[in-house]
Amino acid sequence: MSGSNQLILTGRVVELEPLRYTPAGVAIVRFKLAHESAQSEAGAIRQLQMEIACVATEKMARLVCAAPLGTAVRVDGFIAHRGKSHRGIELHALNIQFD
Repeated sequence: MSGSNQLILTGRVVELEPLRYTPAGVAIVRFKLAHESAQSEAGAIRQLQMEIACVATEKMARLVCAAPLGTAVRVDGFIAHRGKSHRGIELHALNIQFD
């Protein structure tokens, strides 16, 4: 069974690590996205506030690094474990648009 793993999330860049390069020369940056919205669930409106760890590579990494903290963005990507030694998930940004 093949599954779908796509996420579109809007928010503000609230933390940004320095741009670095993998041993293979791939530009990579980790950042944190803060999201706020109102969502309908079980007939009630829920106010949401959350932060999610994100990672971007190459062109998207350089793009997010050029933005000041607090910049509003839309991130399209997928969710994955951060790595074997880390617990939790992160959003892998395939496309970043500035709002």
